[in-house]
Amino acid sequence: MTAGGLMGGLGPRERRWLLGFLILGSAYFAVLLLQMAFAFMAGFSQIILIVFLASEGTPGPNRYGPSPSGPLGQGAATGW
Repeated sequence: MTAGGLMGGLGPRERRWLLGFLILGSAYFAVLLLQMAFAFMAGFSQIILIVFLASEGTPGPNRYGPSPSGPLGQGAATGW
């Protein structure tokens, strides 16, 4: 190596280009990592949504009326 280090032989113009490409490459890599993180979290959110939708509601009547599944969730309500 020279006494100037890695960028000792580069002029100011080349240094600007190198810095620009390093910034663009780093930003692209960050976007790829964020995309992978969001895809990973989306899988967990789908599982949580399925569990929430499949869980039993509160037993007994509420402000919307009696439970459509009958008393204490014992099957479908009569009349259907």
